Amino acid sequence: MNANGIDISKTLRNRPQMNGSCERSGLTLFNKVRCMLKGKGLRNLFWTEATLHGTYLKNISPTTAIKEDITEKKKMLIE
Repeated sequence: MNANGIDISKTLRNRPQMNGSCERSGLTLFNKVRCMLKGKGLRNLFWTEATLHGTYLKNISPTTAIKEDITEKKKMLIE
């Protein structure tokens, strides 16, 4: 662990099961996508657009991991 609190660990390539936070993030995103498609009665044809929208929503949502409020800065860049 270095001075910035970043811990570097090696995992096997192409194995998301080895990285718990990555796997959880992917599952959460795909659950959002499924809910969006099922909620509006859309076919899997719109899977890509729903995934992009779910990722967008995750990126603009506030988090406790980031101390600064960058959500407002992101909103200004979008507008």
